[in-house]
Amino acid sequence: MDDLHELFMATNYLEIESLLNGVAKRVADIIKACMNVEVIRQTFGINNDFAAQQEEEIRKLNSWNHI
Repeated sequence: MDDLHELFMATNYLEIESLLNGVAKRVADIIKACMNVEVIRQTFGINNDFAAQQEEEIRKLNSWNHI
């Protein structure tokens, strides 16, 4: 993940659009392969900063999305 992040940042800085699109597609593919939000958070090292009540509200608002 660190290499992917570095590549993403470098291609964005250097404005290499075709490579940036390829890296973004790879990240999207990784997210699609994740089974749920918790796996996405683990994969990308994202901390959950929502209170339990806030998270429940968001889940209800997005229930159509099956998150």
